[in-house]
Amino acid sequence: VERIQAATKLEIAGADPRSHRRAEGQFHIEVAAATQSARLTREEIALQREIAPLLWLPTRSRQALRDAARHHERVASAIADEDPAAARAGAEEHIRDAFTWVRQLQIRLQKSRQR
Repeated sequence: VERIQAATKLEIAGADPRSHRRAEGQFHIEVAAATQSARLTREEIALQREIAPLLWLPTRSRQALRDAARHHERVASAIADEDPAAARAGAEEHIRDAFTWVRQLQIRLQKSRQR
């Protein structure tokens, strides 16, 4: 739990998007590792290799970065409180927001191509 909370603190302290991205990745790996599932940890690492570059493009706003950090704080608190329902709800909200952003980016890119 301490490593998850430490990753959250690094993310919040990350003043620039690059620092934030590193802390974001570390947070997800720490959560996966806390499950003590080697398979989940491997899958998280593979997922980060595959989609993390897209999710953390420099076009993300500072507000989006702050929102992601808040999601992580909620998940970390829920894990520390041993509240799996709250941890799951926080994680699902985080994922929904990330993929909403990706869909919005895709729409903007399609519109710019049509011009």
